Amino acid sequence: MISPSVLENLRATVEGYRLHAQVPVSLEPLLDGVQVAYLPLSRRLLGFSLVKGHHTFIGINRRLSWPQRRRVAAHELGHILCKHPSALHYMLDMNWLTDRLEAEAEAAASFLLVPWPLPAEAWGLDLQHLSALLEVPKETLSLRIKLAQRLGL
Repeated sequence: MISPSVLENLRATVEGYRLHAQVPVSLEPLLDGVQVAYLPLSRRLLGFSLVKGHHTFIGINRRLSWPQRRRVAAHELGHILCKHPSALHYMLDMNWLTDRLEAEAEAAASFLLVPWPLPAEAWGLDLQHLSALLEVPKETLSLRIKLAQRLGL
């Protein structure tokens, strides 16, 4: 699901930018220099990223909720941090379940957005309230919990 070299890069990124120092996690330090646009995309297209030279563009479906927008931004950053080949990546609803690179980007997104161990203010909350506190979809939180349980991440 997530290779050791990618995991090391993600850990260094989280620590270097102190991403997990606050709840909810702010992606702003990682998005500095990235052009982000909220676009009227088809319902099935959640977002995409395009890297051309030193320029990075992330398009996010403007119909999505705030937690979903955060998830898509982190997912597309995941492609970049995972150093996936290809300059263009697009996120279709549920395609991360069947494609290896999409699954790795989704795992990276959960790693970026959900601090582990969970902060003290999260203890005792159910999945719905915890996802609201973290401003992430329940699916992202569930994936992060699975990564922690299966891989100790």
